[in-house]
Amino acid sequence: ADPSELTDLGVTQDGATIHVYRRVMESDLRIGIGNIVPHNTLGWSGGSKILFPGVTSEETVCQFHMRAMLPRPDRIFGNVENGVRRDVEAWSEKIGLHYIINTVLTGEQKLYRAVAGHHVRAYRAGVEYAKEVYGVRAPFAADIVLADSYPSDVDFWQGTKGFNAADVVVRDGGTAILVSPFIEGVGPHPEYPVMIGRDDATDLLLALLRDGPAAAPGMDPLAVAVGALIGRMRMRFNMYVYSDGVDDALLASARIRRTRDLSRTLMELNRHYGGHAKVLSIRSGGEVAPELPAQRH
Repeated sequence: ADPSELTDLGVTQDGATIHVYRRVMESDLRIGIGNIVPHNTLGWSGGSKILFPGVTSEETVCQFHMRAMLPRPDRIFGNVENGVRRDVEAWSEKIGLHYIINTVLTGEQKLYRAVAGHHVRAYRAGVEYAKEVYGVRAPFAADIVLADSYPSDVDFWQGTKGFNAADVVVRDGGTAILVSPFIEGVGPHPEYPVMIGRDDATDLLLALLRDGPAAAPGMDPLAVAVGALIGRMRMRFNMYVYSDGVDDALLASARIRRTRDLSRTLMELNRHYGGHAKVLSIRSGGEVAPELPAQRH
């Protein structure tokens, strides 16, 4: 964006630089309109997230994505009360978001509920409604999880959201198989698969946060950030992809295995896990927030 179109709102308490489009800050009333679904960066979409990237600079958007993808004691995906969401809500107070209107849709894209009001209080009520639609109780931690990434399945960048759902319910050393068409290939961030495959992606992310772009000249910070998150999952459990939309070289760079025969792969994995593997299947994995019994509250 043209820097002259941005207003510098300074630095937040946690060190983030906030740049917002000038015309937005010159307005008398700012209303955020969005939809609430599970999200790997802020727990759930909606609320004040509409400001990022809606009206803020690329640098500001990258900052919260990078923070969200760091190793954290609190799980983000499907958990609204996480540190990154609270930080971003504080950033939103600095910008001034006066009102939100958020929807919760069914799997058939029909209106289930709508909330309106304060960007924190009304939003929290909306998340409770969203849990009724997207929350799924899993009976156990599985050896094998078979997941699709619908409706976020057009490319590899979006489609790996299916691994976020699998991550909640697959045990350490287990296997997640992602089934997705990826009809547009890798998507808008070509470095993303390489970052998934790098064991040092989290270190690179920390360096970017500490030293800025000079720490990784020419690298896409968003690809580094999300790649670091999926890469840590890859190191915790085995990953397979069943898809005709990505080539072998892409999967090799991400260090993700390809399967062309799901039945055979499932039989081989079952033998690997002793012949009585616990298996879970996740449909609409791009918008499902599973929960294990110990995680319920």
